[in-house]
Order: sequence, then C-alpha cells, then structure tokens
Amino acid sequence: MKFWLEAATTIVMVALAIWQWCQLYRHPKDLALRPLALGVTAIALLLTLGIDAPPFTYIHTFSNEITNGTWAFLFFCYSVFFLLARLSDTSLDPAPVWRRIRIEFAIYLFFVAVSYIALRGGVDSSWWASRSIERYASFRNWAYYLTNAGFVLILWGVGTVRAIRYLKLLTHRWARVTVVGVVIATGLMAWGVDGISLARQAWYLFNAGERWSGFTTLYNIGRLGGQALLAIALSVAPLLALATTIRERAQGRQKRDLARKIRPLWRTLSAEFPHVALPAASTISAPGPQLDRMMIEVSDGLAYLAPWATSSSTEDDTSVPDEVAAALTNKHSSGQARQAAAHSDHAIEVLPQWEPEFRNWRERADWMAALTRELDKRGSLPKSTSEV
Repeated sequence: MKFWLEAATTIVMVALAIWQWCQLYRHPKDLALRPLALGVTAIALLLTLGIDAPPFTYIHTFSNEITNGTWAFLFFCYSVFFLLARLSDTSLDPAPVWRRIRIEFAIYLFFVAVSYIALRGGVDSSWWASRSIERYASFRNWAYYLTNAGFVLILWGVGTVRAIRYLKLLTHRWARVTVVGVVIATGLMAWGVDGISLARQAWYLFNAGERWSGFTTLYNIGRLGGQALLAIALSVAPLLALATTIRERAQGRQKRDLARKIRPLWRTLSAEFPHVALPAASTISAPGPQLDRMMIEVSDGLAYLAPWATSSSTEDDTSVPDEVAAALTNKHSSGQARQAAAHSDHAIEVLPQWEPEFRNWRERADWMAALTRELDKRGSLPKSTSEV
C-alpha cells in the first residue's frame, strides 16, 4: 500500500511539475509562477529519488546530499511564492521584496552548507563527533538537526504567515481551497518529517540509544500524508482548467449545432430586413456569424416582421409559427419585400409578442431552432435557405 501511494503521488507530482513549467512558458511575466514551478519540481525530484526500485538503488547511496538541500529548497520556494504572489497588489514596491528574497536565499545557502558539513565533513573529536544515535549530545548532531530540520520549520512558519496574508486577498473559492490545502499539506510534511526528527533527537537526550517505533509511524504519516494532500491541492488548478476547457468545447459544439439549425430563419429575416445586420466585429473569415449575433438579428427581424401579423395575440405557443408564416406571406404579397421597416396595409394597431421570456441563451436558441423547424415544415422559408 505504501509503495503504490508513493508511486501514485510521484506520477501526479511529475505531471504537475511539467504543467507548471508549461504555465510559466505561457505566462513568463507572472513572477509567482517561478518559485511555484521550482518548488513542484523539487518535490517531484525528491519523490522520484525516493522510489524503492532497482534503477534508483545506486542513487540512494549519495542521495542525502541531494535530498536535504532539495527538501529545504522546497520550503524556501513555498515561502517565496506567497511573497511574490502579493506583488499583484500594485501598491507594493517590488524592490524591497526582491532584496528580501536575495537575503533569504543567502541564509538558505548558509544553512544548507552547515548541514552538509555536519553530515559529511569534519574530523572526529570530542566536540565534533560522528553523527549517530549513540552520540546524540554531540555538537555535530545538533548542528545537523538544527540547520536541517529546524531551518525547514522556520521556512514553513514564515511561508505560512505570508500565505495567510495572501489568503485575505483571494475571493475565488477554489483558489482559497488550494491555498489552505497547500498550507496544511506542507505543515504535515514539515512537522511530520522535521518536527519528528527534532523530537527524536530530544528523546535521545533522556533515553540514550533507546528507539521508539512511534516516531517512525508519525514520520511516515506526516511525509506520505502531506505529499498526497499536496498533490491533491496542487491538482485543483489544472483540473479546473481542464474542466473549463471541456465545458467550453462542449458549449461551442452546442452553439455551432444550434446556429446551424437557426441559420435558415436568420437568412430569411436578414434578406427581408438587411438593416438588422450588426456591424462586423472581426474580419476573420467564418462559415457564418456566431450564435449570439444570429439570435440578436433574428429577434430584431421578428420585431420588424410583426406589423405584417394577422393577429396581435396568440392563444398558445403552437400558433406562433402560423402567425410568423402568415406575416411572411403578407409581407411578400405587399410588394415591399426588400424595404426595411415599411408597414403594409395589413398592419395592426397592437403588435404581437412572439418571443416569450427566456432564462438563458440556451432556452432562447432552442425556441428559435424549433420555430425554424416549424416554418420549414410549412414551406415558409425559401428553399435555398432551408437547406442545411
């Protein structure tokens, strides 16, 4: 179970890292995307290096030097991201922000260097003894844990304070959910890994050489749970983007289909009343106007056709096609088929209201498509326009 959870989290994180770099490529001026892409890449690298499989066995022999610095760099990116994210507020001066980031990066390099020296460097002595459980009270042991685990907890704390400030600026619900999820996930990782490491070191001060299995359990819960939750939280943005793309494409197909169904009526009314055509919004060639424009022009065409109606009211919706068909016939018979807004002798005092009230564009488009179909059945639309 543990292996499959790590494998699934690794795959998701690698995919998220690729997605974040694609976003940075598309939006190079978004400064906050830079530490975000680097941070997600760092956790993806850590998860990949931690895979317990033969191809990665050799890497594990020297991976501590890589993982310790990369782990701290992940939380450095976490802190910097929420600092840069607030630069969207134009009232903030970016110069002090960049100066602070450079100082924090220098501090990061210092702590990583001390941690590496404590891990690999130095000559054994009474105060610089080799790191081991048995020598729990050595300066070298404490230097390693404080500069490695302790520094990560500080980075998480600073980043979390910045995240809370940034959270107050957000109004989008899912953006707030993502930030809260990232804060909780990184907290689990920081305290589950580094907090437990410090607690275990302190435990050895009073219980020399005695191991407690509970530390390992809490460590795995924090590490695996935090990584899985982080993968879920970071997946919200790309999943929402994917859902939006799918919805827009589906809506686009629906609009194209409805436009095809309405086109015969639109062509007929546009020919009868050329002045209802809206100004061209673009010079880009297309098979026909977009659905929204077609619906506006059809509504205007029906309004100009109303004076040729034979009745000012309809008993039910089923009689609307008959009234529109009769109005088209009357207009043709008046000999004024190409004159805009000209009333015939059949004009009535009160104009009919053919279009009902609609709650959304879809209801309106469906009504026009149904009207087109009924008029086509009655032969009220010219043959050249009823063929689709």
